[in-house]
Amino acid sequence: MTSSIQHYFLQCTRHEIVFATIDGKAVTAQERFSLNATCALSEIDPKEVELLLVPDGDISSIANEEVYSFIRAVVDNKHLVAGICNGVDELDNAGILNGIESTHSVKEDLVIGEYVITARGYRTLLHNRPCALYPLF
Repeated sequence: MTSSIQHYFLQCTRHEIVFATIDGKAVTAQERFSLNATCALSEIDPKEVELLLVPDGDISSIANEEVYSFIRAVVDNKHLVAGICNGVDELDNAGILNGIESTHSVKEDLVIGEYVITARGYRTLLHNRPCALYPLF
């Protein structure tokens, strides 16, 4: 079943969103909501990925060479990889931040490179300046 966010995205862009985990099983976010995986990471061809997003949260389950290899393959194919907060650590662990600017190397909240985008997490942003959070729908 397609979620409302996926449905909205598909209508607007005609692209598919895939939620992958190491084993293809559901995960629970730090905020205590559950995400059902579409598939296991090993079922995805990195050549077909247009944008890989590595989110914030507990990254211990994805801190392994299978994930690092996948991240490198997406960048090697000249497609976008984005990391938010702890996700940036995984990009760094994969070795793709070497020699480029990122939120690890500069004091910016968002750094957009040729194939790599890094951003600080919302908790950091909230503590650094006042901001308003708006619902998507």
